[in-house]
Amino acid sequence: MALDVIQWLDAAQETRELSNAEHTLRKGLKRRVTALAIIERARKRQASRITFLKMGDPNTKFFHSKINARKRKNYIYKLNQDDVWATSHEDKETLIQDHFDAVLGDLGPRRVDLNWSALGIPTFELTHLESPFSEGELLEVVKQIPPDKAPGPDGFTGSFYRSCWSIIKADLLAVINSLHDRRFLNFDLLNRANIVLLPKNDGSDSIANYMPISLIHSIAKLFTKLLSLRLAPSMRDIISKNQSAFIKGRSIHDNFLYVRNMARRFHRNKTPMLLVKLDISKAFDSVRWDYLLTLMGHLGFPSAWCDWVASLLATSTSQVLLNGIPGQPIAHGRGLRQGDPLSPLLFVLAIDPLQRLLHLATEAGILSRVLRVRTRL
Repeated sequence: MALDVIQWLDAAQETRELSNAEHTLRKGLKRRVTALAIIERARKRQASRITFLKMGDPNTKFFHSKINARKRKNYIYKLNQDDVWATSHEDKETLIQDHFDAVLGDLGPRRVDLNWSALGIPTFELTHLESPFSEGELLEVVKQIPPDKAPGPDGFTGSFYRSCWSIIKADLLAVINSLHDRRFLNFDLLNRANIVLLPKNDGSDSIANYMPISLIHSIAKLFTKLLSLRLAPSMRDIISKNQSAFIKGRSIHDNFLYVRNMARRFHRNKTPMLLVKLDISKAFDSVRWDYLLTLMGHLGFPSAWCDWVASLLATSTSQVLLNGIPGQPIAHGRGLRQGDPLSPLLFVLAIDPLQRLLHLATEAGILSRVLRVRTRL
């Protein structure tokens, strides 16, 4: 519509002089069209997922071909559930909605309580974690947000926060301080996420073969990123040395090298041995909130931290994007979002007591102790 009006005014200008009102209208429409074109160009760049090109025009055949290729790869044509095929959008949406309602729904009351002291889990001094957030910490988080990653429901990217930092920093810090003071009223409006289903392999036709990634509202993501940066330095003291994933200063490759060299040694010495690998299905989705919060309390997390995590979990809702179309909101009752900066650290906290159980079983002679093996690259 704006382009039509501009074209009409340009044609009129060839036969007569435009009035002041017409000049003002044309100038305003040109400014609006240019702004929309810039936004559309940025959207096309994000949709292409081409991150190695920082300069140049993204509205080209190359970028459009990448966008179309991604659409074809991620498009869900049909889904199979119990040998029943869903092909229409409505049937696929119903199947997905029922699946995530079951996966993310409340599990009911716990039936087992753990004796943390008997497991040898100590309590730590963590009161320093609840100090007020500074402008410098918030700026560090803003700098770490990738500028062109897909945004959450609010549509704001890291590039926006970097470009407008001098304008929005006071308001943004006020919001963060409000959350720090545990004022979470109506926070559910800012704690929404879009779940994108990424196929684990070509030709995926079952929901189990899709990986759900949460694109979280930017305010909630900024807050959880602040919490994760605050917590990360203390994780090395809290978590057992055997756990290397998501711990700063440790590498998960060390565990792979250890197991590989151990298996080689047993094979070389012809030593009978049984190695068991535990794989947790839907690991992040299986975390119980009441269990996690009870564990955090025993570990020494301040009450503010427990309240922050509890509020972030309790107010979270998600909508699954089926071929770009959002479904009905899903209220979470358990689990941790994949895509939330704090989720990996919370999961490591939740899984660490398993290592303590295995250690106690080894000390009691139920499991055999394995001699340390030197790792080689």
